[in-house]
Amino acid sequence: MAATQHDLRTRLYRFFIFANTRFVYGFCCFLDLGSFRYVQSSGRVKKYHTPWQWVVMAVFIKLLLFALEAPYIFMCGGMMYFFFFKDSSEFNDNTTYQWMQMLAEEAMAFVSTARLIYISHNSTYCEFFTLAVNKVLEMHRLVRRIFGDAQLYLDDSLLVVFLLKVFLTFHHIAAQYTPTEKHFILVRYHTLNVILFEIFYSAYFLYQLLLLGWQRSLLGFLDTHLALKQPRRALSLKCHKRITCVFSIYAKIAKIHLLVSSAWLKVSSMLFICVYYTAHESTYTVYCLFSWSQLSIMKRAEVLLLKKMGSFLYPLVGILLMGMASDRMKFLEAQLCERIFLVELVHAKEDTKISNEVSRLISCKNESFQQQRLSIPMRNFMWNRGSICDRDLVFDMFVYLFINATTYLQFLISDNSSLCAEVL
Repeated sequence: MAATQHDLRTRLYRFFIFANTRFVYGFCCFLDLGSFRYVQSSGRVKKYHTPWQWVVMAVFIKLLLFALEAPYIFMCGGMMYFFFFKDSSEFNDNTTYQWMQMLAEEAMAFVSTARLIYISHNSTYCEFFTLAVNKVLEMHRLVRRIFGDAQLYLDDSLLVVFLLKVFLTFHHIAAQYTPTEKHFILVRYHTLNVILFEIFYSAYFLYQLLLLGWQRSLLGFLDTHLALKQPRRALSLKCHKRITCVFSIYAKIAKIHLLVSSAWLKVSSMLFICVYYTAHESTYTVYCLFSWSQLSIMKRAEVLLLKKMGSFLYPLVGILLMGMASDRMKFLEAQLCERIFLVELVHAKEDTKISNEVSRLISCKNESFQQQRLSIPMRNFMWNRGSICDRDLVFDMFVYLFINATTYLQFLISDNSSLCAEVL
């Protein structure tokens, strides 16, 4: 019964990775992001020259999404022109701060959208991305061929959090295009940059699931080796090769992680922009819900659950998911260090000539492994390699949100001309 449940979980996990990979790949092909295609015969991703008809359609879709956001852009541009070039005596300090805050959000959204579009169509980045994907595919096949796939698909909690994050993101996007009593469509925040970033984020998360599976496969093999190892019993040459193969595979995994992290860091700043939106939008919405007496309790709950919940939570869940995956990488890396040390101790007791040579080889490779682990740690990075996204960063981010929200709430309480009707 337990074996059947394990097989079912493994199949569901494998199906989840396969389905999401196909979805991300299909979305990239549909919007012509990266201009690459998967070649079934070779099992590799290669550059692809997209037909001009498909390019025109992809550009039209992006322009359509951008056009839906245009009214809000024009409104911000008009307020900027009125503030700098017309009579601004009607603006008090609080109103000026509100509009400058809105313009700052609009500027960051516009820059992030332009940057994501540029990266998606930059030939150098696309070649770099193609190289990273091929390295990941080769490593996954290698691990499955040598160690099997029994340990590759076993992390249900990350899947649950990821599905929650996807739901909240779709909730945020759908809320922007939901008709209201005053407006048919009122897009207050950019969605094109959110959609583009979700493609990068989902691809990186799928890579993390594979990376954790590789680490668990190496750990499972070492556990099996230690459990079957008998004192003073000579091992076969094949077993010796598989032990030494663990070190070379881990070295390749570290290089792949360095490569993929470099590609991820070019777009990871979008998470900080989303958190910046959340800090102000959540505070302003909560203030308006409690200060606007015209709204009933049911209407306030409806606004909070149907319109604002996704905008509040999806960046925080995204950072939380990155931190959870990074902590798992750190834990599995520590477990690998412990198992490798035990393997070194076990082989050090052997006294045959071949075993002594293997023991010295394992000892040397263990030293190399420790140096490599310190120089290239298996972590999730954000913004740069000095910012590790772990539980400490997640906690700091929540503290930042609380402090920023409290400060902004004090400003809103002192403001008597809030735009609550427009926000809600």
